[in-house]
Parts: sequence; structure tokens; C-alpha cells
Amino acid sequence: MARSAGEVPLAIFPERPGLTTTDPAVVRRHPASRIRRRHITTRVAPLEDILAAHCREIIDFIKIDLEGVEADVLASFDLARWAPRALVIEATRARSNEPSHRDWELDVVAAGYELAQFDGLNQFYARTQEPALIDALSAPAGACESFYIAGISRRESRGLDVDVPRLPRRGRAASRLARRLGRSARRRAAGDRRGARGRAKGAPRR
Repeated sequence: MARSAGEVPLAIFPERPGLTTTDPAVVRRHPASRIRRRHITTRVAPLEDILAAHCREIIDFIKIDLEGVEADVLASFDLARWAPRALVIEATRARSNEPSHRDWELDVVAAGYELAQFDGLNQFYARTQEPALIDALSAPAGACESFYIAGISRRESRGLDVDVPRLPRRGRAASRLARRLGRSARRRAAGDRRGARGRAKGAPRR
């Protein structure tokens, strides 16, 4: 994804695929003598075009983590129009603790979002008209919250005996967010059903 459609160079790090980026400044942070990489040319498009072509439903959640080009992606679509209920955006420079949110946060707030939490790597936002979701996202995952790592859960379902490792920071965030969005959606659906039953009871008999 990029501000405009076209082709751009992409640096791929085979041993560290999470570092793959189109940002030359990020590539320079990783000397070729220390981390093997290769370069290709790839096609990119604005997120606005991708959503317009494929999105037909309300968006619950968008995660933006593109190793240095988060601001470009945010600028490539109309956030206020698509209005995902929750946003998680990487908010530090690639492979560092240096904050990067100043590059884009004013635009996110102007589109109707409120910061719920910074976990040391990502910033969590929810729409200002959903205070319950803002509150739900404001606390980090706790020891009493039950969750499973997707890969571990699949191996357990095949009958394998697996030691569950410490859940990585990004895994904790994604697991917590998915669970809370699911609870919120179920509450919303239950409220709709109750409202429909109430309207049916109050309807005059013919």
C-alpha cells in the first residue's frame, strides 16, 4: 500500500520477514553485512482503492504495521469514511523505541478517534462515539484473561503435546482486541434482537 498506485522497490529479509519494507531509511538501519536481504519491484495501491474494490461490510479492526510507511498508508484512504471501529498502529520507528506517532496521530484524531492505549510498540484507537470500546482497549492483557495462540491451539487440536510459550507482545494485543471486539459485537447483536422482540410485542394485532 502507498499514497498512489505504481511500482516501488521492496526490500525482503528472508530470515526476518517482519522487517520487509519499502522505506529506504528502514533498509539502511539493517546493514547487508548483518542481515541478508534481496530487492524486488512490487506493485502498490492506495488503501482507499483496495477497500473500495473489496469491502462491503462494516470494518471492525485495522492493523497498520508496515515498517516505516504507516503515515503513507494512513494518508492513502479516507479514515473518516471507512471508520473502522478500532485501529492498532505501530507507533515507533522500525527496530527502535523512538516514537513515530507524531507523523500521523493528528489526522487519526481529526477523523474521530481517541487513543486508548500505548503498549510500548503500538497505539490503540477507537472511535470517540464508542466509549465502552475505548475503555475495553485501555487496559493491557492481564494474567486472568484466557487466550490461546492460534498456532498452538491448532497443534493441540491435532493431539500434540505442546508447551505454551510466553505470548509475544503483538500476539497479546491482537488476541485481546479480537476478543473484545467479538464481545462488543455479540452485545450489539443481542441488543438488536431484544429491540426486535420488543417492537414485535408492541405491534397492534390485525
